[in-house]
Amino acid sequence: MIDVGAENVGKIISKRAAEEIIPLSSAQRRLWVLEQLTPGKASYHFPLGVRLTGPLDTAVLEAALNKVIERHEILRTRFEDTDGEPRQVVLPTLKLPWDLKDISGLNP
Repeated sequence: MIDVGAENVGKIISKRAAEEIIPLSSAQRRLWVLEQLTPGKASYHFPLGVRLTGPLDTAVLEAALNKVIERHEILRTRFEDTDGEPRQVVLPTLKLPWDLKDISGLNP
């Protein structure tokens, strides 16, 4: 159990300034170092396939995914190397590139 102290109960966490430099967490730094050692290896990427059944409104799906990206800064975050020091850069906006391919005609 974490004791936040009575003086902190009900306080609102202020939003950080958009231009604030954000250092990497220790876990992010480890991944950044591994990427420097073996660029593009993608060892920590976890691809996932999802099977959707029934009719699909692709415009609604695209809007929903972009809304999630808009709401969560980490999905708009990239890492930048500034003089050998990594930092997080949160993009103000990011739209998911949408490239649909109909594969329904392929042999299972």
